[in-house]
Amino acid sequence: MAALDDATKAKVLRQVEFYFSDSNLPKDKFLKERMAEDPNGYVKLNIIIAFQRMRDLLKVTSSEPDQVPADVVSRVADVLAGSASLVLDESKTKLKRKTPLEDEAAIAKAIDSRSLYVRPFPVDTTVDAITEFFNGHAAVNCVRMRRHMKSKMFKGSVFVEFASEELAEKVLGSSLEYAGAPLRLQKKAAYLDSKREARKTRGAGKAHGGDHSDDSNIDVGLPDGLGGEVDSKAAAASPASAGRQQNRPQQSKPQQPQRGAKRKQDEPEYDEGDLGEGPSSKRSKPAEGAEQGAEAEGGDADEDMGEGEGEEVPEPTFVPGCLVDFTLDAELPELTGPLVIKDVMGGVDKILFVELRKDRKGGIIRFKTAELAATAIADFGAREEDARTIAGIKGSMSKVEGEAEKDFFKRVALAR
Repeated sequence: MAALDDATKAKVLRQVEFYFSDSNLPKDKFLKERMAEDPNGYVKLNIIIAFQRMRDLLKVTSSEPDQVPADVVSRVADVLAGSASLVLDESKTKLKRKTPLEDEAAIAKAIDSRSLYVRPFPVDTTVDAITEFFNGHAAVNCVRMRRHMKSKMFKGSVFVEFASEELAEKVLGSSLEYAGAPLRLQKKAAYLDSKREARKTRGAGKAHGGDHSDDSNIDVGLPDGLGGEVDSKAAAASPASAGRQQNRPQQSKPQQPQRGAKRKQDEPEYDEGDLGEGPSSKRSKPAEGAEQGAEAEGGDADEDMGEGEGEEVPEPTFVPGCLVDFTLDAELPELTGPLVIKDVMGGVDKILFVELRKDRKGGIIRFKTAELAATAIADFGAREEDARTIAGIKGSMSKVEGEAEKDFFKRVALAR
C-alpha cells in the first residue's frame, strides 16, 4: 500500500474517532457487540478498516476483515497512534476508547440539545451539500436527512448536530436561506415535543425516536453516521427499540393503511444516521410477517399514512432496468441485513435501496441507473461459479422487468 497523504490521514483519524464517539457509539449496536467480545473492550482494527467508508478512503477492495492487508492495518495504526480519544493495544491491531462510555440517556439528551430541526430543502439535495452549507455557519458533527418510511424519499427536512449547544443556539438565531427559500429552524427537542403532542392529539399512538441517513459525509471531510438517540426518554426506556426496522406488507399490492391508524410501538419515527456497515446488527427484529428495507426510516404520521382508502393507484412512472432480483441458496445470518447487502454490492454511490424477502433468502436491489444494474448482473455472471456469492452465500442475480418491475414501483407509489 502506498503511503497515505496528510489529507487522507486526517480523514481516517476523524472517521475512526467518530465511530467511537458519543455521537455514534451509543446507537452503534454492531461496534458495542464487537467491544463486548473482547475482555478489555478492544475492537480489531481490520474490522474497522472493512467498513465501507474506510475502504473508500484506503482503496481496500474486500469487505472481509481477514482479507484486509497487514500493511494497511499498520498504516492506519500509525495514524491512530496520535488520537486524543482512542488507544491501541500492544500489538497495534486493536483499538478502543480511552474513556468509557457514559450514561447513554444523558449523552442522547446532550446531543438533542445541540441539534436543530431545519426545513425546507429541495428533495434532490445531498447530505454533503447540506453539511457544507451549515459548516459555513458553525462546526457540524453530523447531518441526518429525514425520509418517508415507505418510499425512502427525502422529506426536505434534516436534523443538524452541531459541535456545541452554544453553536446550535447561534445558528438558531440566524436568518438563513437555501436555494432561495427561507429556512425554518427549531430546536430538535422542541420539534420532537411538538410531534409527540400532535400524535397524542390525533390519537396516532406513540412512536419511538431515531434518525438516520443513507448518505455519506466523507467527501466534505466529515464522518458518516449516527448522532444520538432522537428521544432521550426512549433511550432510557429501551435502547434496543431504536434499531433499524421497517415493517413492509407481504402483498405485492399492499392495502392502503387507514388514516389515523396507530403506528406500531416499535416503529422508528425518524431516520437514523447510517454508517453503512454492520448495520443489520443495529436494527430491531421485524414484526412477524414483515420484510426489511435498507433503512429504518420514519416520518410524520400524516406523511406516512395514506390520504384515503381504496384510492386508485395510477400507473407508476419510473426508469426501467434499475431493479435486480437476487436469490440465495441459504438464509442470511441474523447480523447480515439490507445495508450489508447494499455495502457489498456497491454502496450508496450505486444503490438506492435494498428490500429483503421475508425468508431472508433474497430480495430486490434498486440501482441508481439501469447501466449500474446491468453491469452488476454482468459482473456477477462473469465470476467463477463458486465465486457467485452475495454476503458469502452462493446465489443468482437477474433483471426485474415487465409486470414484476411495474408491481414494485406500484408498491412504492402506494407507500408515498
